[in-house]
Amino acid sequence: MSTPPYQPDQRTSADARIRTTCLVVLTIIAVGFALVPLRPVLVPLLIALLFTYCLKPLIDFQVNRFRFPRGIAIAGAVLVALVALGLAAVVVISFAADLRNNLSAYSNEFNKLSANVTKNLGESFGIKVKTPTLSEKSVEDVFAGAAWSNVMGSIADVLSGIGLVLLFVLFLLVGGSAHPRREGTLLHEIETRAQRYILQMVGFSVLTGVLVGLSLRIIGLSPGYAFAFGFMAFLLNFIPTIGPLIATLLPLPIVVLDPSMALWQQILAIALPAGIQLSLAVVQPRVQGRGQDLHPVTAMAALVFFGTIWGILGAALAVPVTGVVKIILERIPNTRPLADWMAGRFTHHLPALPPAPPVTAAPSSDGVEAAAPAGSVQTGAPEG
Repeated sequence: MSTPPYQPDQRTSADARIRTTCLVVLTIIAVGFALVPLRPVLVPLLIALLFTYCLKPLIDFQVNRFRFPRGIAIAGAVLVALVALGLAAVVVISFAADLRNNLSAYSNEFNKLSANVTKNLGESFGIKVKTPTLSEKSVEDVFAGAAWSNVMGSIADVLSGIGLVLLFVLFLLVGGSAHPRREGTLLHEIETRAQRYILQMVGFSVLTGVLVGLSLRIIGLSPGYAFAFGFMAFLLNFIPTIGPLIATLLPLPIVVLDPSMALWQQILAIALPAGIQLSLAVVQPRVQGRGQDLHPVTAMAALVFFGTIWGILGAALAVPVTGVVKIILERIPNTRPLADWMAGRFTHHLPALPPAPPVTAAPSSDGVEAAAPAGSVQTGAPEG
């Protein structure tokens, strides 16, 4: 007697996918708990990878165009990166100097505004509020007190982090292969997508920072403030959705408290950066295309997740890291539906069952034709 071949049913396949999905969710939770203590090492390493992707086109350009040896090309790229970091430090120092020189004017303007607000509240609504005052000495006391040690500690942490990042970048550039990876491999796909995303983000961030800085300078803001807010717009553009909003609101206190600016200048100082951010928010997704192929809800969830465990740097790294995770999930058949859901494709169905084998007639012992599935083994000697 022949045994019919085994055919998987729909319920078995669905249960297997449910188990796989639950295991992936539990793995993500466990990885999240593990990423918190690894922050001092993983965050500089990931930032170094992003810097490496930014410097690789410059290295390739020197090698292919000027025929420089790879070692000299790497040294030139690192020199360009150091010059960029030096210019950023100059912008920050200039901003701090301008802020320190204008503390008295800002404190006086704040006192005038607070007096007007409390006066209007008392005359219009009968609300009596004590007028808050701010003096230059009180602001200096804050900087000179316990907060100053915290600021110095933060600066020391930043400098040590920059040193670690530069060390990682140097090792990644020197130890990396000069030959491109073979197409179709997982590492090639990850590197291609990540490098394309980083270069596009750097380009749009530079454009955002330049436009914001120039618009503020043309309006009448001092060069130190204009370049500093343009630099902050450049950095915050790496954080999706929230970063451009923060960059638009950053100049608000300085603009409002600057007594030398007229009302139309104050309005334009907020309206122009907001218009630039909104315009680029429309153009940037169209130019980048699908990019990392992530749904906006997935990108926002990644932003909250990595921002919670790694802070502001984690928010900047959220989209490229999530894109890499999605690429890995796409390569595993059982987790491919999760990758589709991360991209916003919720129409993924279970694979169709294999077709049933055709039925053929097999002779029985009494001479009557009996149905037997194709491929079954017949026993017994042939007639005749």
